[in-house]
Amino acid sequence: MWQEGVAAALGVKLGDLFPAHPVPAGWYEGKRIAVDGHNVAFRYLTSFRGKDGDVLRNKEGKAIAHLVGFVNLVRHLRERGAEPIVIWDGDIHPKKRATVEERIAKRVEAALNAQDALEAGDKDAYAKYQRMTTYLDGAMIRDATSVLEALGVAVVRAPHDGERYAAALCLAGHAHAVATEDYDALVAGAPTVLRKAGSQDPWLHHFSDLAAHGLTQEQLRAVAILSGTDWHPGVTGFGAKTAAKLVKAHDLRSLLRDADAGAAGKHAERFRADGFTLALFDELDIYIRDLPPAHGPLAPRPDPERATRLAAELGLDPARLLACYC
Repeated sequence: MWQEGVAAALGVKLGDLFPAHPVPAGWYEGKRIAVDGHNVAFRYLTSFRGKDGDVLRNKEGKAIAHLVGFVNLVRHLRERGAEPIVIWDGDIHPKKRATVEERIAKRVEAALNAQDALEAGDKDAYAKYQRMTTYLDGAMIRDATSVLEALGVAVVRAPHDGERYAAALCLAGHAHAVATEDYDALVAGAPTVLRKAGSQDPWLHHFSDLAAHGLTQEQLRAVAILSGTDWHPGVTGFGAKTAAKLVKAHDLRSLLRDADAGAAGKHAERFRADGFTLALFDELDIYIRDLPPAHGPLAPRPDPERATRLAAELGLDPARLLACYC
């Protein structure tokens, strides 16, 4: 069963560790790009809006903003010699359940605020809150999958988190980069992340930039856990910079072992106050480290006739879909 999405982009914020690089000329040629489907879909759903501030819809009221976005992305990549692989999230992992429920609660709250703003005649506030109510459900994912497969794009459902599976595809040699707006793929070891994929101003993050900070991949996982991930809120007072400084200067497991034993000191007291133990850290570290097995997906045969039918059914421009067969 497809997972219902949530309205906000997820993932640890590690921008201080990974600078933005412009995409070099010819970089796309021959590359396979693993697209974090949920993440990228939310980007389109929040960006492409109707005049009333709601998500872009067809005449029947069906959301099509994400479909327009994916069609543009496929054309953009193929015109530059790259091929997408779209990965959807699978079942919600138990470790991520609390994060998903929190985002859903915020979406409900935003819907109430949007209604209040509408009644008050505050158009700007209404548009802001409407964007915060964005969701992605199973029917919307099925529509996108149908369009993508008609275009000959490989579509995969991950066991759990799509971004981690995208990273696994890269590490297994089935893809070269992950298209996402989050940093979790880098934490999982993906060599390159493509941000704002399909736009006129994309950029890259490279895992190799981690070396400039004197951090190993193991230490990066520790930084992510301390500063917060989708699977744990992190420890109070730790951003990426503070966490990086700590793990470079100390053995985090030793600090946690001492904290568990009742040692004094600001770090030990902070860990205990948040219930952050060595056992919890090891559990999170193992989960982040151990990626699911990834298999090279087979792309379906392109079907222009089906794409044309879908364009008519969904209210899409058939010329845009046909332009993807380049």
